[in-house]
Amino acid sequence: MLFFVVYSLVNVGFLILLGGAAIRLLRGDLGGVGLLARTLKLELGYFLLAGLLCLLPATLVQGAGTAFGVGNMGISPQLIIVYPISGLLAIWLLRRQGILNSE
Repeated sequence: MLFFVVYSLVNVGFLILLGGAAIRLLRGDLGGVGLLARTLKLELGYFLLAGLLCLLPATLVQGAGTAFGVGNMGISPQLIIVYPISGLLAIWLLRRQGILNSE
């Protein structure tokens, strides 16, 4: 139960950050790109950490793997398009082409 609550709260936080970045970008504020990049980096770190957590002995993290699937429903559609990685690649390409300035 604890892992489900933690995963769900982290997902809500990510969705709030992604929503804030989207609103800023829709308003034409390129500061939203920086927020998006930081959010995507946090998501990558989160998925790596959560994956490593599942490798610990079952007595320490009982239910972590099961809760991971259910607790990440908010951002799981991003996994279909490999969004954390594809988003960072898109930002990198836009900056390399000079469309976005580095912050």
